Amino acid sequence: GLRSLYSTNLLRLLMGQKSSGFLAITLADFRHAMEIPDSYRMADINRRVIGTATKELKEKADLEIECTATKRGGSVHSLRFEFKTVAQSRLPGV
Repeated sequence: GLRSLYSTNLLRLLMGQKSSGFLAITLADFRHAMEIPDSYRMADINRRVIGTATKELKEKADLEIECTATKRGGSVHSLRFEFKTVAQSRLPGV
């Protein structure tokens, strides 16, 4: 039931590391795995890819996701995602 390709790809990446609860990946590998266009700068990736995907996964997959960027020099080199499943309380009879 995910609408975004980025949400689906991020979920696939995170579930591959489900036992550890974190994913560390270089920006180049992340771009390739998520099928991000080369024209996207880091600001675009944060807003259009990571922001959209984490919001949708929080709503639909009950995942709490934190993303931290690691820089080398002045540019982002790698990303670290920490995630956990959040048990949401359901209303009785729903």
